[in-house]
Amino acid sequence: MTESPSVTHDLTIEVPIPSWARPILRDRVRVLAVLMGLVSLGWQGYLLSRSYFHKDDFRIITWSAENGLDLDFLFRSNHGQLMPGGLGLTWLLTRLEPYNWNLHMGALLLMQGAAYVAVYVLLRRLFGARRAILLPFGLYVFAPVVITDLLWYSAGKSSVPVQLAMAGALAAHVSFLRSGRRRHAVAALAWIVFGLLFYLKVLLLPLVLAAVTILYGSLIAKPRFKVFAAWWYWLAQAALMGGYVALYTLLGIAKGSYVPIGTDHPIGPVAYTVRVLAENFVPSATGGPLRWQTGVGWANADPPALVVWAACVIALAAIVVSVRYRRHAARAWGLLLGWVIFVDAGLTWVARASEMSGWEPRYTADAFPLLAVCAGLAFLPLAGEAVPYRRQLPEPPVRGFAIGLVAGVFVIGSAASTVAYLPWLMVDDHVAYMANARAALRTAPPGTDIYPRPLPPAIQHEQPDRSELTSRALAPIAPPALAARMRDPRPSAHPVVVGDDGKLTPMTLFGGLLVSKTCYPSYAIPLKTAGGPDVFGAVNYEAAAAVVATATVGGERIKLPLTAGSGTIYFPIRHDTTSMAISAPGVSVCVNAVAAGAPVPVRR
Repeated sequence: MTESPSVTHDLTIEVPIPSWARPILRDRVRVLAVLMGLVSLGWQGYLLSRSYFHKDDFRIITWSAENGLDLDFLFRSNHGQLMPGGLGLTWLLTRLEPYNWNLHMGALLLMQGAAYVAVYVLLRRLFGARRAILLPFGLYVFAPVVITDLLWYSAGKSSVPVQLAMAGALAAHVSFLRSGRRRHAVAALAWIVFGLLFYLKVLLLPLVLAAVTILYGSLIAKPRFKVFAAWWYWLAQAALMGGYVALYTLLGIAKGSYVPIGTDHPIGPVAYTVRVLAENFVPSATGGPLRWQTGVGWANADPPALVVWAACVIALAAIVVSVRYRRHAARAWGLLLGWVIFVDAGLTWVARASEMSGWEPRYTADAFPLLAVCAGLAFLPLAGEAVPYRRQLPEPPVRGFAIGLVAGVFVIGSAASTVAYLPWLMVDDHVAYMANARAALRTAPPGTDIYPRPLPPAIQHEQPDRSELTSRALAPIAPPALAARMRDPRPSAHPVVVGDDGKLTPMTLFGGLLVSKTCYPSYAIPLKTAGGPDVFGAVNYEAAAAVVATATVGGERIKLPLTAGSGTIYFPIRHDTTSMAISAPGVSVCVNAVAAGAPVPVRR
């Protein structure tokens, strides 16, 4: 019996692709760029899920809960910064739901994704649709500083819009140089305005546009287009710069800076610049810093000496090689160094210089879109450039090996650096505290009186406006009636405070206690204190009957509900005082002990 020959059939499965998607999928450069951006955003999303509100986040959320969306709120000083855009964004997120980390995380990722798109568009407009633009694009999207900068909301809400504004303005400016169309110039101006809503550094972005025009305008602009003849464009940029400086000065924003202008700095400008450049920017531009240290946010760069030297050697080699082969490469590196030295280091030294700030990633993250551009200008030919190189390039295998080696070192270093950052996201106490506080405030019995005390120091340190007090910082997550009593505490016989674990706990006063063997004179009870939002008094008393007594403390009259017999009543002291008086007409009241101080949990 013979077997019948086997027959093989080809099976073809057709997947319908919408007509609008076909050009996108055929563009491999764009597809790869999208994949790179999604990988970076996915990694940032994971890291953000491990992060939480920290330090200054609580202050601006507190401000947002306490104010309407008016000019006084939007144009207030935030540690010497004018940032109506950041405050407006925080106000909106707070109105949707106070202290919802997922909302803030989503806003940060959307802005970062927009910045990635803007940088890609910029590189494509400069160099065309060649695959080589993915290299400088990768320098931006996988830079450890860019990735970790997003993990602290207060930093990300300012620096990411600067990155977006820089890339958007440069992309529009390049289109203006190429086409001469006014709409591109208007778009560049709009991007500058957008950036100025978030951070002071954008004030100097017009200088970058001018520098690009001077250094590369003849290679980018269309023939016979005299870009500097478009006087209105440059005049509008100068007006934006001048108007911003005038507004900043008129509002006195600089008075709230960490280091007031004109004071001595703990580190000199040269040493500070070297630190920013050699121990912050350059290591991150080559995949570092690999190691981190305690910082104002979650962590600061702390590259080992070997990493610093290796990063500087790689950077110097890149500069030497590019200058040897690429025409005008030195111009690109000069532009980049100018921004890092005079803006990221110089401007920050004037307004923020401290021993630690030179290592803070948030102060150099805005330079990385410019790094992508300048790295491209230093190695790649511009679209339509006739003679980009000085001499014959090395053979493709040599170039491929060198590019693969550098790219591999950068990607591995970036992955190692961001993984090393994870242990610094010490959010467990923050998350537990806020979860406990939210539950405690929601379930507090009616009439509960919660007196203010600072948030735990690991979550927020003392602020000049005392926004770190629980009466302000936690009021947004309390029911309305309780929030009102927290913000304006009343006298109470049994007040409580929010403990360091976020739960409500009995309280006492941390301060002096005066005890008398007899009754104090009701018109002159000794009580010396400067007063303040977290200063309270307490009296032990004997009352012949229940009565609402009137206490005069620091010029303020306060109603004290006293019970019959012995008891203790607590009350706020808002102003400076040296004594108090109690009046209870028709009822005998004996005050035999008095105290003043800050509410603290009772030790168990």
